[in-house]
Amino acid sequence: VGSPSTVAPTAEVFCQQLLTSPLAMGIFSCDVKTELGSCLAGLCLVHCAFRLGADFASVDSKVIVPQILDQIMVWRDKSDVFLFQTTMDKASSEEVAFNVEVCRFLLLAVMKQSERLASKQWDFLLCSLVSWLQVEWRRKSTRVSQTILLFNRLARRD
Repeated sequence: VGSPSTVAPTAEVFCQQLLTSPLAMGIFSCDVKTELGSCLAGLCLVHCAFRLGADFASVDSKVIVPQILDQIMVWRDKSDVFLFQTTMDKASSEEVAFNVEVCRFLLLAVMKQSERLASKQWDFLLCSLVSWLQVEWRRKSTRVSQTILLFNRLARRD
């Protein structure tokens, strides 16, 4: 039996492997209209890889983060799953979870690789945030909905 370092990968190596795993990379092949759960799972895995210690300075990360952001922009163009026009209380739980994961990914991208974001990615990021806020601001209700509180709590877990 080998030493622990030869039997199991280090946490950093594991996170890099998770980041480039087929499920995480499935983000690039899933159709957000018909496979929202798969897109959501891929985003969750990428987020977990970074939270657990994937190196943002690695070659993989430098390439993958902007590519994922571009893929999210493609999804936006092909689907209405982004809650830019619909309040969260009228969306499915899967749609809300997807939007939360997109927000979490956008936060990671800004915090860790903002210098690598292209102007079109910044435009998307800022317009998305404003759109999400405007939809909820326009709600007729004067009280804060439970859905908004949940959305904010999930988005702030970082």
